[in-house]
Amino acid sequence: MKAEEQLVQAQSPEEPPVQPIQAPEDNKPKSSKKIIFIILGVIAGVIILIILGLFLLLGGINSATSAPLTASDTFLKTIQENKSDTAYAMTSKAFQSAETLEQVKVFFDRYRAQIRPDYTSVISKKVTTTNGVETATIIYNAQTKSDSKNVYVRVVLEIESGVWKIRDISYQEKPYAESTQ
Repeated sequence: MKAEEQLVQAQSPEEPPVQPIQAPEDNKPKSSKKIIFIILGVIAGVIILIILGLFLLLGGINSATSAPLTASDTFLKTIQENKSDTAYAMTSKAFQSAETLEQVKVFFDRYRAQIRPDYTSVISKKVTTTNGVETATIIYNAQTKSDSKNVYVRVVLEIESGVWKIRDISYQEKPYAESTQ
């Protein structure tokens, strides 16, 4: 019975029982870390959506302007290659009713003599639809052959029977209003 006496003495009411030591609890609730990760995830998702939207928007603009840009580039190249008849055939009916081939040849000769084909770059391109008519305006920055001054070439195109045709071409030393917007 001595063992029982020792057990009773160990459990006497005079001494409180020994409590195990616990680590202090974190003052922040565990759910606040979850909230921070959710907020960061939402922010990352929004940034990804913005980047994706810009990519799709710019891709759409480039695809909308690629066909008229190709037609315009081909037209200018044809002028530089001294193929006036071919270049004239690339113009719209409205252009041809306003300008004869002989009148246009004078312009093409002057253009070919003044503009360096190797220093031409696109600075503006847009496609618009007004009253059901789709048009495109391409503006190039070019240089003159004689003194390498900057000149600006504007080509306006329209769709005629499903094909982009040249409606107008001009060039000048000052930037066009469309290229500065």
